[in-house]
Amino acid sequence: MSSFTFVSVADVTLLGAPLFPGKVLDNTWLARCEDLKRAVEDFLCLVPRGQDALLLLRVSFSAPRVQHLLRCAPSVDNPALDLFDGHLRSALSRITNTRLSDTQWLQASLP
Repeated sequence: MSSFTFVSVADVTLLGAPLFPGKVLDNTWLARCEDLKRAVEDFLCLVPRGQDALLLLRVSFSAPRVQHLLRCAPSVDNPALDLFDGHLRSALSRITNTRLSDTQWLQASLP
């Protein structure tokens, strides 16, 4: 019992996804935003063609972690979602060398 670590209810995570809204959830979303931002900067330098970069963005860079977080954590109305969305929109604009209007971005986001 001496090696037991006390964790407050607000800080509980399960498989990397916070179970309750709060600072831990905010920090987790901010970490995903930083991952995306860093990945986009890195692969834009490495991948010469926009089509390859777009494919890489779509199928890999932190997508499994983001999907897990969206499915398992109470992320509704979290301000970091807007930040993540902004990073994703900026990445898509840089890769395609276009400027997306709000309507185009909403249509691109629909399945």
